[in-house]
This record gives sequence, C-alpha cells and structure tokens, in this order.
Amino acid sequence: MADLAWTANTLLVTSGPVVIRTSTETIAEGDWLYEVAAGETVGVASNADAAKDTVIGQAINGGVTGKDITVALDGAVVSATATPAIATCSWYVLSAAGATSPVADQTTSDYASLVARGVASGSYQIEIVNSGLQAP
Repeated sequence: MADLAWTANTLLVTSGPVVIRTSTETIAEGDWLYEVAAGETVGVASNADAAKDTVIGQAINGGVTGKDITVALDGAVVSATATPAIATCSWYVLSAAGATSPVADQTTSDYASLVARGVASGSYQIEIVNSGLQAP
C-alpha cells in the first residue's frame, strides 16, 4: 500500500488538543511535524532522519515559512473527509517527508514513529509513539 494522499482542505479536528506554531519551511496539510524550537516553531517530520523523527502532531493547514500552522496533538480525533479510506482499527506510521503510511509499509532503516489509529470510517485518532528506533 502507498502513503495516504490527503485531499486539500478536508482535515478537521472534531475533538482534542490543538496548538498554533510557526512553520520553518513549507508545510502541507496533513504533514506530520516535529518541534524545531520548543513551543514556537515546527518543521516536517521524517522517518529517514533521526533529527526529525520525533513527531509532535499533524498539520491541519498548510503554509510557507513563517506562517501559522494549526497542529493537532496526541489525542485529537481528526475527520478526513474526501480522502483515502481510513480503516477502523488500522494503525499508521510516519513515512518519508511527513507522510502517513500503514504500519505494514515500514521498511528497513525507517525510524519508527506510530502516529494514528483509525477509529471510524474517515476518522482517526492521533496516538503518537516515538520509539527513536530504526526498523531492522
């Protein structure tokens, strides 16, 4: 299976915590983010870079460097209307460059960061587990 491809302007937090942070680079809606400066700035997380593999949340909107980004945090429930099917009880991990993939798609040397679990058709709950470990 491939990375999930989010449809623009369709992610909506239906419950749970969100914060506003400033982007340090271009961020797309749906990108998983890491903290660049604590409580201030965020960048696009990556499962291929130990410096960027600690996920703090998901971008609910996109923007260029210096723009405000709404970040859905651990525990938030997100409705993903008009996007790929979200399977109930399926687990998702951080993929390359902020993307989301099914856990089965993780490959050798990827840094393992669990990011979400499908809770209903079209909805998922952010459940972040940053292992800091690479897949064998």
